[in-house]
Amino acid sequence: MERFIIYPFNVKEADLASEIYLKLSSSGKMKSEIDILIASIVKSNDEVLVALDKDFYDISKIADLKVINL
Repeated sequence: MERFIIYPFNVKEADLASEIYLKLSSSGKMKSEIDILIASIVKSNDEVLVALDKDFYDISKIADLKVINL
C-alpha cells in the first residue's frame, strides 16, 4: 500500500487561501471555500492536485496551481 502525506493547514496556507479567494471573487469565478482551502494546501506544498472536480481548473488559472483533471 502506498503512503499518503497529510499536510497541515497553517498560517501560510490560510494567507494563500485568502489571496485565492480574493482573486476568484474579483474575477467573478467564485468557488467553494473547501476547494480554495484544498488548493492553498496543494500550492503551498508545491504538489499536483488530481481531481474530478472541474472547479479546480478555474482555481488553477488564478493560483498557478498544478492540476490534473480526470
